[in-house]
Amino acid sequence: MSLLRTRSKTVARLPTRRTSNYDQRRLGRYPVPSEDVVWWENRFQVPGGQWEHVVSPFQLKLWFDWAQKFPVRWYSRLSVWFWQWTYPAIIFYGGYFKCCYEVDQSIKAKFWY
Repeated sequence: MSLLRTRSKTVARLPTRRTSNYDQRRLGRYPVPSEDVVWWENRFQVPGGQWEHVVSPFQLKLWFDWAQKFPVRWYSRLSVWFWQWTYPAIIFYGGYFKCCYEVDQSIKAKFWY
């Protein structure tokens, strides 16, 4: 067995050293909260229990691809649909409501009490 291995075993067996009473003494006068108060105030700050919001490069790749193409995709869809569906629908509903308005006006002119 080498000396390095025996030395590491003796170092590992040494007890941990406590802070001396001299170094534990307070310097000056100040209020010290009790341990219960400290634990209660730090109840949300558990080490390792915090939430970390991390966005991976893969998520960024998917998000930016979708976010950049979304307006262009819908603009192209709506521009294709405009002359086939939207414009005829606007003309139809405009004429339909114009006819309904004229019928209401004639009814009010003749039969409204």
